[in-house]
Amino acid sequence: NKATVDQDGTDNTVKQTTYAPNSNSGQNVNAEQIGNTNLSNQTINAGYTNSFNSYQEGADNEVLQIMAANHSHGDVYQKGDDNYASQNFTGSNHPYNGSINIDQIGDDNVAYQTYTGGGLGASQKWDIWQEGDFNMATQISDGKGNDLDIYQLGDNNTAYQNASGTYDFAD
Repeated sequence: NKATVDQDGTDNTVKQTTYAPNSNSGQNVNAEQIGNTNLSNQTINAGYTNSFNSYQEGADNEVLQIMAANHSHGDVYQKGDDNYASQNFTGSNHPYNGSINIDQIGDDNVAYQTYTGGGLGASQKWDIWQEGDFNMATQISDGKGNDLDIYQLGDNNTAYQNASGTYDFAD
């Protein structure tokens, strides 16, 4: 299944939910929003090798990604000020043929990643990239084989990481 939404304007909301029970795979959820005060809410329950992609340009935008599946990945790109992005993944062996990223360009942005689960010899790679001032990044991981990275360019930025489990790395 593939779900794609493109929106231009202000105060838009996208809510995308897919369900892939048992061994179903390949759910792709994509949203692009240009404008201010937009919300992208993406959820995938079950399955494996699923992907999220959310792209926003403007100010005061929000992305929420919730993945309850295995071998999956998600990407958020936000350009503008006062944006918020959250990725909450459960399962194992993330990312599969991809990554779990939040990229934010602008000031006063907030990025939040949480993960619960474990890997089977594979590393779960999580990245937050922020360019600008007064940004905040948080990564919380409870599982095996996690690699957490936060990159911040600018002034007065804050970064927080908490990894519990075995074979975890944080930069």
